[in-house]
Amino acid sequence: MNKIKKADILDKAKLTLEDVFKDELTLLDKNWTANGDTGIDGHLLFNGVEFPFIAFTQATTGKVVKSVKKFPKEKNILFMLDYAKPEMIHFFRQNNLFFVDTAGNCHINLPNFKIFIQGEKDRYGKLPDTKIAFQKTGLKLIYQLLIEPELASENYRTIASKTGVSLASVNNIFEELKEDNFIIEVNHKKRNLYNVERLVTKWAVGYGEILRPKIHRGYFRSLSSDLETLIFLDTENEIYFGGQLGTRYIENGLTGTDPIIFSNLRLREMVEKYKIVPIGASQNHPQERIEILEVFWNTVESNGNNSNKKIKNTVDPILIYADLMMSINFRSIDTANNILQHEIRDKFIGYKLSW
Repeated sequence: MNKIKKADILDKAKLTLEDVFKDELTLLDKNWTANGDTGIDGHLLFNGVEFPFIAFTQATTGKVVKSVKKFPKEKNILFMLDYAKPEMIHFFRQNNLFFVDTAGNCHINLPNFKIFIQGEKDRYGKLPDTKIAFQKTGLKLIYQLLIEPELASENYRTIASKTGVSLASVNNIFEELKEDNFIIEVNHKKRNLYNVERLVTKWAVGYGEILRPKIHRGYFRSLSSDLETLIFLDTENEIYFGGQLGTRYIENGLTGTDPIIFSNLRLREMVEKYKIVPIGASQNHPQERIEILEVFWNTVESNGNNSNKKIKNTVDPILIYADLMMSINFRSIDTANNILQHEIRDKFIGYKLSW
C-alpha cells in the first residue's frame, strides 16, 4: 500500500473530524503509539472512547470482511477510508461496522455513543475518474465509429448490436463524446463525428495505454521465409496485418520488422497453418518478432465500409497509426504522422467531417 496515500487519509480524516467535533478527538497513528496490534494503523480517541483503526486507500467489502475476521468484535475496529460511496456506507451500517472517511461521513454505533453522518462531499478535491469513453469498452466503440463514421447516426440499439456494447454503455459513451465535442447533433436524425483529428489522436493514446495490453495474445516467430504469402494463399483466413507490416500496403509506407497480426483464430490453428512458433518474453529479440493481437472490432460491418483498405488483410490506417506511434523508432513515428495527415485525414474529409 502507498504509505504517502495512507498517511494522507489519516491526516485528512483527522482534519475533517476536528473541524466537526473540535476538541473531542485525538488521533495516534502507528508512528506514535506503543500498541503492538498487528494490522492496526493506530488509535483514535473519540469522545473518550478508544477505537483501533485501519486505513484503506481502496476499500472493498472483501477487504473489509477479511480485516474484520482478524480481530474480536469487542475491539470496535474503525475503518478509515478515503471516500465512502453510498453502497459502502450501506454495507457498514447493515453489518454494524464502524467507519469514517476524509469527507466526514461516519458511522459509530455503541450503546452510549452513536454517530451517523452521510452525504458529506469531498473537501480536498479529486481528479475526475477516467471517462468510460476512453476505457476498454469505449475505445472499442470509438474505433468502430472511426472506421465506420456513418454508424454515429444509427439509433443506439443498432449501434449496440453492431459493436457488442451494451445499450446502457452506448448511451453513456455517446453522452461523454457529446460533452467533449467529439459528436454533434446535426438534426434529430443525424449525428456527426466532430474534431476528428483530436479524437483519433486521443483514441490512439487510450488504445496504447489501456486497450492494447488487454488484447495481446503472445509473441511468435515464423519458420517460413514468406509468412505473408502463406496468409494470402489462405483465402478463408481471418488475419489482418497491422503496424509496420500494414504500412506496406498504403502510400508512403515503410518496410520494417516486428509484424503485428490481428486475429481471433485459435493459436494452435495458426501455429499449424502458418508455421509460427511461440517465443518467451525473456528470449533474445529475433529479427522478426511477430505479435498476435485480438481482433476487437466488427469485421463483418467494417470490411465493406473501409475505403482506405487496399487489401483484405490490412487493418484500417487508424490502427496502423496508433501502433506506429508507440514505437521508439523515428521512421515509424514519422510514417505514422504521414498516415495521419494523408490517408486518415483524406478519409474524413471525404465524409465531409470536421478535421
